[in-house]
Amino acid sequence: MTVVIPKPSRAARDAAIHARHELERVAREGHQAVYVGGDTVLCRVLGKHMFYVDGKDRGLAPHLIMNGFWEPWITVAMQRFLRPGMICVDVGANLGYFTAVMADAVGPKGAVVAFEPNPRLLELLRASLFLNGHNGRVCAAQHAVADRDGDEVFLRFAESLPMNGTICPKNPSGEAVAVKTVTLDTACRRLPRIDLIKIDVEGAEQSVWDGMQGLLDAHPEAVVVLEWNARRGDAAGLLAKIERRFPNLAHLDFDGLVEPIDRDRLLHERGGEDFMLWLAGPMAVS
Repeated sequence: MTVVIPKPSRAARDAAIHARHELERVAREGHQAVYVGGDTVLCRVLGKHMFYVDGKDRGLAPHLIMNGFWEPWITVAMQRFLRPGMICVDVGANLGYFTAVMADAVGPKGAVVAFEPNPRLLELLRASLFLNGHNGRVCAAQHAVADRDGDEVFLRFAESLPMNGTICPKNPSGEAVAVKTVTLDTACRRLPRIDLIKIDVEGAEQSVWDGMQGLLDAHPEAVVVLEWNARRGDAAGLLAKIERRFPNLAHLDFDGLVEPIDRDRLLHERGGEDFMLWLAGPMAVS
């Protein structure tokens, strides 16, 4: 069956824009931040979550400290889609912002499995989960998600921009962090269901994709939210693999709505800036 993803109506777009502006307003009005020592800042995010962030981070942390939110179009889309009892996977969790959005939405009967190879970010993520009472519904692991299990690889990153860390097969400088790989097929094989998989891995998308095909076979209802950048790796090759499973491509526009998109735009538009793909069947994008 061919699935046609319709363009959102004007009313839907107006409602989505209002939801985004309301999220930003509430977060800004409720944000607080205090330095707690050890290069760590405690801040209030989305008006309710308490978050530990690294004070040396010049990328994500300033947005959480000063505004109390990050990528609001993705935030409102996830909040709109997620329901209590769902099970989610967060690959490339960073400080755990979207992990917390998921944990809050799925509630005590749901679950989140998060992966973050950076030990400092994982430490802060786990502390934030504990502080907000989410640790009982979230499993957070220090693994590099890939297409093979048990390999030793190396995470290279700058302390000022840990969100842009990259995985290397060999230690490039003597300063990278050694981590073990795991496939989603292995790590998530015992989950009874999967509703959403978020992937933000700065160039390791193809490896993650190749290691999760068995999982998608077992859970064809899962929505995959994947950060896409045409300047990373073999973009055309990865897109061909994605299209074999999700022939009708869609992405999250900046109003937080799912929009149809074609491969030419993904490969040639925005000059190498990110798209957030929303890969799903007809029930998940209605």
